[in-house]
Amino acid sequence: MKNAILIAALVGCASPAFAKDSEAPRILHVKVERAPQGEPLEIRARITDDSEVFAPSVYARPEGASESDNIEMKKVTDGYAATITAEQMTGPIEYFIEAFDEHGNGPARSGSPESPTKVSVFDPKTEP
Repeated sequence: MKNAILIAALVGCASPAFAKDSEAPRILHVKVERAPQGEPLEIRARITDDSEVFAPSVYARPEGASESDNIEMKKVTDGYAATITAEQMTGPIEYFIEAFDEHGNGPARSGSPESPTKVSVFDPKTEP
C-alpha cells in the first residue's frame, strides 16, 4: 500500500515536461514560389515540438504529377533543410513539408498532397 501511495504522489508531482506529448509538431516555413531552372532548390523550415521531431520530409513532384519524391530534411543551425536536385528543377514543381514527433503525433504539414506549394521555374539566362 505504501508503494501505491508513493507512486501516486510522484505521478501527481510530475512536471509538465515529462507529460506525454499529444500534439503534432509545428512547422514555420516561408514558401518558395519561384526558382531558377536547372539549379538545386533548398527548402528550409523551423519544425518544433515538445518532444523530438521525427521524419521531417519534403515531398516534391513535377506540377500535376500524382507521385512525389520523398526528400529527407536534415537538421541545420536554424531548423531543417532539404534540397530538390537540379535535375528535378526542369519545369514547374510542387512540394509540401511533413513531420511527425517521436510519439507518432502528426503529420504536421505545410502544404499537402492535395494543396502543395507551387513553384514556377524561370530560365536564369533570360530572366534576372
